[in-house]
Amino acid sequence: QGGTPMAQPALATIERAAVPAIRQTRLFINNEWVDPLDGTCFDTLNPATGEVIASVAQGSAADIDRAVKAARRALESPPYSTMDAADRGRLLVRLADLVEAHAQELAQLESLNAGKTIADSLGDMQGVANSLRYYGGWADKIEGRTPPVRGNFLTYTLRQPVGVVERHVARRHGP
Repeated sequence: QGGTPMAQPALATIERAAVPAIRQTRLFINNEWVDPLDGTCFDTLNPATGEVIASVAQGSAADIDRAVKAARRALESPPYSTMDAADRGRLLVRLADLVEAHAQELAQLESLNAGKTIADSLGDMQGVANSLRYYGGWADKIEGRTPPVRGNFLTYTLRQPVGVVERHVARRHGP
């Protein structure tokens, strides 16, 4: 009736992150993407919707054995076995650079898989890069400490890489 129209309430909009392309779901063993020996896969689910994100390769004990053997060969063979500690550290720093360069895509994948906000996942990616840089910086700074002993003896501590470890990541979803 002749007055100013009522202001419409502002609607909050929630911007959803773009769904990232799932480029790889196989096992990474011996520097290549491979299928599990028994062909087993599992569905990873979006925790917000319950929808399948992707069918992912499920490593068995045999796959772990094959990965550990390949990693042991890589550890004991050139170029890694003859690589200077400073160069090993530079590899970790380079990986940190790559995580930062691809942080948006990695954060989108983490958010989709874990149900986290993009801001949280971006923070996680920065934490990953920071950790890689921290350990990369230590690579050429490990030094021995000589423990005191009684008598006329030469003692020293020699720190060496122990070798290969397997990391099992438990599934959150699926069978």
